[in-house]
Amino acid sequence: MQGTALPVSWPNAKVLATWTTKVGGAPANAFAVRSGDQILLQFEVADRVFFNNPVVRNAVAAKGSYETRDNNVQVLALPLQRGGILLVGPAGSLPPATGISVKKF
Repeated sequence: MQGTALPVSWPNAKVLATWTTKVGGAPANAFAVRSGDQILLQFEVADRVFFNNPVVRNAVAAKGSYETRDNNVQVLALPLQRGGILLVGPAGSLPPATGISVKKF
């Protein structure tokens, strides 16, 4: 892992915990992040996982990010230099993509 530095951050984001896991069968760095009164999960995933879904791939190519939500959960997918970030939280709790800064490693 890259330490506790978030790959993507926004004002008032605070890392609470980090760990490694698997997403799509590939290793991923995971971060629990406090944002206001919410806890969000941030997963740093490999290229082959991030770009595997054609809907995500096309949205990222067209507008630089992918976002989906249902009544309870919201997901924002942002590309990194290598791989990408999946930011997951309660619907309506994620920062806007325009307010997120990408850390350069």
